[in-house]
Amino acid sequence: MLKIEGHDIYLTRKNDATLIIDFYRSGEISELDEDEQAFFTVRKQFDSDVIFQKKVVDNRIEISEKDSDLVAGTYVYDLTVLKNEQLTTIIPYHRFTIVDEVY
Repeated sequence: MLKIEGHDIYLTRKNDATLIIDFYRSGEISELDEDEQAFFTVRKQFDSDVIFQKKVVDNRIEISEKDSDLVAGTYVYDLTVLKNEQLTTIIPYHRFTIVDEVY
């Protein structure tokens, strides 16, 4: 089960999910430039080690069953874009919650 409320993400433990991301420039939907890469990063807390990181490919984030095989609880994620060795946060830390059962 995948549920998104605002920017908060809820995912049932050991489930896979595909998140579709739209990128905007000047208020318009846009593709990433060839020299840009986007990353979805999950941590226990904003200042802790990375638990898993996914590269955004074709505006999709593919979360596998292995990725979501975490202890049920609340984690944080952010979405960043890397261009010319400069990392820009486009979605600052929000909740990434793993739940044991569908609710």
